[in-house]
Amino acid sequence: MDYYKTKHERLTKEAIVKAQTVRVGLGRRLLLRIAVRRSLRTGGHSQSWGMRFFRLMFPEFSLNSRFRKEFGRSPGRFADDIAHYGLGHALEHKIDVFKEGKTDAPFMVVRSLLPTCELPTSYSARLRDAGFTSVRPKVEKEKWYLRDYYYDLIGSALLSALGTQHRSRTAKEEDTHRDYFTTPGAEIDQFSRDIDIPRRWRQAIPEFALVDEPAAMSGFVTARYAIYACIENPTRDPFWVLPVHYVVDALSDENRSLLRHLAYEFFDHWEDTLTGRGLSSIQKILGGEKIKLMPGQNEHYNKWMSFDANRIHVESGKTQQEERAAVGALRDAMQHVAASEAIPVMLDRGDVLIVDNYRVLIRRTELKYRTFNAWTWWRPPVRWLRMYCGFPPTPHAPGRASAASTGAALSGKSNGH
Repeated sequence: MDYYKTKHERLTKEAIVKAQTVRVGLGRRLLLRIAVRRSLRTGGHSQSWGMRFFRLMFPEFSLNSRFRKEFGRSPGRFADDIAHYGLGHALEHKIDVFKEGKTDAPFMVVRSLLPTCELPTSYSARLRDAGFTSVRPKVEKEKWYLRDYYYDLIGSALLSALGTQHRSRTAKEEDTHRDYFTTPGAEIDQFSRDIDIPRRWRQAIPEFALVDEPAAMSGFVTARYAIYACIENPTRDPFWVLPVHYVVDALSDENRSLLRHLAYEFFDHWEDTLTGRGLSSIQKILGGEKIKLMPGQNEHYNKWMSFDANRIHVESGKTQQEERAAVGALRDAMQHVAASEAIPVMLDRGDVLIVDNYRVLIRRTELKYRTFNAWTWWRPPVRWLRMYCGFPPTPHAPGRASAASTGAALSGKSNGH
């Protein structure tokens, strides 16, 4: 499927994605699996032969739930060793360069990093009602690498290498990941939190304050990075990214100034009945102007944004009329710039996309009917992504930042890097 208007546009954008892509070889994948296996054996979910026999004879004493509880409480305790022993120096160096803002684009693609199905024709899980009339397929039976936390642990390791803490997206969520299912029959859903990736341009995690806001010192702060692990994508549906600096540069000086005001009410979700909103906070939309660029950093590194049209209450009494007009100008700029600058990133099973949540807008596109493929035509027409959030390091509750971690984030560094 062609997502480009001209051949020159296709070559230019494919070159951008290629420059931000790292490929992982077979040897590194095996070492990474060994590192994950080692973490599982030393954690609460032992995989020794004796324990396997014990779990088979006495399934009610399975340690799987214990590991899930420990992993959800502190996934970083398992991730640090995996990042150190499993990722390798070459990949860690690429991640460091990306984290320090020295790459040309605010996203990074890692190909073939994750374990996948044994055969290309098999699916990663047994799904029920994964057809054109299903809103969300029900997962009945998962492959070993999903069931045994391989993807979750590798996602945690990548976030550890980025100098962030892997936690749930909001304080109310127990799972440290969120699954997104996209089917050809999916409709626009503005309110569901975990079914699909919207078609509107937004931050991956738009809720709460940027780290350079005063509220971040004692209140809630949004995630710094988001990682998308591709479990399945037989429909060949691209993931669209739009660097924030194109939108910021398209705004007038007056609108940029207004969008930096602490005057916009954002909330984390709609209630299921759509009659109320979740936890809200007053924050700004544009940030990063206080960041001083370091030698070698991208010139657009300090152009930050936190925005989602469905998470802002523009009628709030704290928002003035001219500030509401600036939000309208921002949305117009997004649509205008995206027509020429949005980049499609095609992910296949086992690939990982890392985005700088402050410097990237994301969305999916209108789905089309897929063409015939001898390897994938009988697999469910479902794109399945799993997202992990990395927050500035802090011992507080999910979404909270300490003054020390905020200061580190302001300098563009964390964990001593």
